Amino acid sequence: MSAKALTLARADHHKVEKVYLPLIKAMYKEANIDIKLYYVNNSPRPIKALNDGLFDADVGKILESVKDYENIIHVPTPLTTTRLYLACSKKVVCDRSILLNQYIQIASSYTAEIIKT
Repeated sequence: MSAKALTLARADHHKVEKVYLPLIKAMYKEANIDIKLYYVNNSPRPIKALNDGLFDADVGKILESVKDYENIIHVPTPLTTTRLYLACSKKVVCDRSILLNQYIQIASSYTAEIIKT
């Protein structure tokens, strides 16, 4: 294996644990590269640390969270697909049309640009 291990940040998320990590570990093993994994919380701080060079890579970030950082390269090959679901009160119309209504506020950790596509 390589002399210096690459440092990879990873969120403590079941999808990262079950889907991405086995794939990532297998890829680096096949490339004969050691990796060191670090748990990080899901906040902007690990992304800034990646941009500042404290991590070599991050497992499981979406493009929207890293696109404005000058030192981060996003590999455009998706490892999986994500489905977002709209959850509404039974008292309101709940279909795609409300996503386009500028007077309705949507509470989400995703940006409006992602939700509306």
